Amino acid sequence: MSKSVPQLNAITSAAAGDLLHIVRSNVDKKIDFTDFRNSITSTTNNTVWVDAIYGNNATGALENQAKPYQTITAAQTAAVAASGSWNIQINNGSYTDTNLGATLMNYIFAPGAVLTSTTNCFRDNGVTIVFNVFGNGIFTCTGTGTDAILNLTAASIVNFEGFYCTSSARGFSSTSTDAPRMNVKIKDYIYTEGILIHLTSSASDFPVITVECNIAETQLTMIETTGAQDYGTVNLIANKILLNGAATPEYLLNQNGGSVNMHGPCFVDFSTGFPCFFIQYAVFTNIYGDFDGICNVTADVSSGICNFYGTISNWGVITASTGGTLKLHNELINRDGSSSNYAISVTGGTLIVKDRIVNQQILASGHGILVSSGTLILDGATVVTTHASAESINASSAKNIKIYSAVANKAMSVNITNIITGTSMIVDTDVS
Repeated sequence: MSKSVPQLNAITSAAAGDLLHIVRSNVDKKIDFTDFRNSITSTTNNTVWVDAIYGNNATGALENQAKPYQTITAAQTAAVAASGSWNIQINNGSYTDTNLGATLMNYIFAPGAVLTSTTNCFRDNGVTIVFNVFGNGIFTCTGTGTDAILNLTAASIVNFEGFYCTSSARGFSSTSTDAPRMNVKIKDYIYTEGILIHLTSSASDFPVITVECNIAETQLTMIETTGAQDYGTVNLIANKILLNGAATPEYLLNQNGGSVNMHGPCFVDFSTGFPCFFIQYAVFTNIYGDFDGICNVTADVSSGICNFYGTISNWGVITASTGGTLKLHNELINRDGSSSNYAISVTGGTLIVKDRIVNQQILASGHGILVSSGTLILDGATVVTTHASAESINASSAKNIKIYSAVANKAMSVNITNIITGTSMIVDTDVS
C-alpha cells in the first residue's frame, strides 16, 4: 500500500541572518544555524584555532576547531591560562597582533596568513621562554628603533619559519647578554629599512643567530654585532645578499664582537664613504660567495681574522687596519672609477693575498697594493696593474714584505724589500 508524503517547498526569498525557511502545508518552519553551529564540537588535542573572519574572542574555545578565536593574542592568552604546550593554528587572513610569544607555544601560520605589527611581531619581553613559529606566514613590522620581527632580550630559544618578512625597523634582534638562540628560516624574502640582524655579544655565554632565506635585503645595515666580546655568532645564508642605495646605507657588516659567517653572493649599490665590512672587534669573520660593489671602501679590518673566499669585484679599496688579519683567498678586481687609485691599502695589521689582484685604474698612481704600515704577505699571488707607470706594490718609504711565491706585470717600488730568503716576485709583461 502506498502512502503519500506531503510536499516540502523551500521558499525562494532570502532568509534573514543564519535562518533557513522551510514551508510544509503552508506552515513556515525556521531553523537557526547560529545556534546549530555554536553547538558543534570538533575536538583537537592541545590545539587552539584562530580565524580572522569567522573567529570570535568571546565564544572561542580551546581544542575546538569549530570555535576559533578572532585574534592570535586571545588564543595565546587562553592557551597560556590552560598551561602546557599548545599548537596555535592561524588560518588564512590578516592579523594585527603585536608582541606575541609565550613559552611552549607553537604558532602555525597557514598560507595566506598575514601578521602586521606596530611594534614587535614576536618577543620574549625579557623573560627566558622557548617557542616555535612554523608555516608560511607573512610578517610585517611597522615599528621604529629597536622594534623587530623577532626581538629577544633574554636567554630564549626560538625556531622561526615563514614565507616573507618586511620591517621598517629591525629584522631579527637579540640584545640579551645571556645566551639566546634564534634559528630563522624564511622561504623567500627578508627586507628591512633598518638593521636586518643585530646581536649583542656577552662576556660569558654563546648567543647564536642563524638566518636562512632566498633574498636578504636592507637599506641600512645587514649584520650588526655589539658588545666587543669574543662570544656570540651570527650566520647569514642567502642566495642573494643586497645592500641597496634607496636611503642612506651603512654596512653589509658592522662587527664589534663575536664571529660572523656570511654565505652567498653580496651586492652593494651605493657610493657613500662607509666601508661595506667594518670590523672593529672580532674573533672570526668568514665571507663566502662573490662580492660585487659600487662603493668607496670595501673592508676595514681592525681586529680578528677576516677571510674572503669569493671573487671581489668593486670600485673600492680593501684595507687591513691596525691589529686585524685580512686574507683574500680568491680574485680581487678593482674596477676603474674608484676615488682611490690603488686596489689594496695596508695601513696596519696583516694582509695575506693568495690569488690574483687586478687594478684597472688608468692613472699613473693606480698601483696594485699600497703599503703604509703593517705586514703584507703574498702567497701564490698575482698582481696586475693597468697603467704603464704604475707599480705592483708601492710604498713611499722603506717597507718589508713577505713573498712566498708571486708574479706581476709591473715591478715593485724600490722602497719594497722581500724578507723571505730564496723567493722573489717574477715580473713579466705577459702576466694578466
